[in-house]
Amino acid sequence: MCMVWWKCCQYSICCKIILVISLKYLLYYLLIIFLNNSLRIFLDPNLISIIIYILITLPIVFRSRIGNIYNIQSSLLNGLFFGSTITYFTTMFSGLFGLLLFNPITNILGKILIVFISSISEEMFFRYILFEDIGRKFSIKYSLGITSILFSIYHMPIYDFTLFTNLIIFILPIFILGIMLQKIYIKYNLLTSIVTHFTMNFTSIFISLSASIYTAIMLIIVYLLSLFIVIIK
Repeated sequence: MCMVWWKCCQYSICCKIILVISLKYLLYYLLIIFLNNSLRIFLDPNLISIIIYILITLPIVFRSRIGNIYNIQSSLLNGLFFGSTITYFTTMFSGLFGLLLFNPITNILGKILIVFISSISEEMFFRYILFEDIGRKFSIKYSLGITSILFSIYHMPIYDFTLFTNLIIFILPIFILGIMLQKIYIKYNLLTSIVTHFTMNFTSIFISLSASIYTAIMLIIVYLLSLFIVIIK
């Protein structure tokens, strides 16, 4: 079976799409169903998510030639700027319309590790591998739309079924984010989209911790600092 999965990751676009999206949900529920209570306590949702990301993305990454990574310094700075910009304006928008939620995070290190792994694996799969494969058969616009839709489906909630009642509200922002990240990949490179994805999710972790003024100040400082660096470089 491992050989079949390995071959599918190399040759078939459909297999990549179906396997990656379906395995995310399948692995989660299999782990929940078959693990006893003691192991469930040990394997918290953070660790389960990390395991899932590793299992479904490493074969794809290793079977692909990762290109379009160059000018590391510029990529890091641009990614920091784009990521903090997206977080800044989405936070301000959410706060303006009363949509900003603040939830306590019990395992910050686990969340950061998930952000690190998911930012790399998702950008490699959706922005680089999948987009390039689909782009060989369709135009850039169609490839952009298809990968963004699949990116939205991949992020559908699997931990809270109540969110399924608001799928349009949930999927639309993810779809727009997918387009933005894909545009960044096309105009810049893969590393820039990875850093953008990581910066956005990383800063979002601390925003969700509390509604304190210090969190808002930190976000503004990160945004202005990255803006200043990008302008003067």
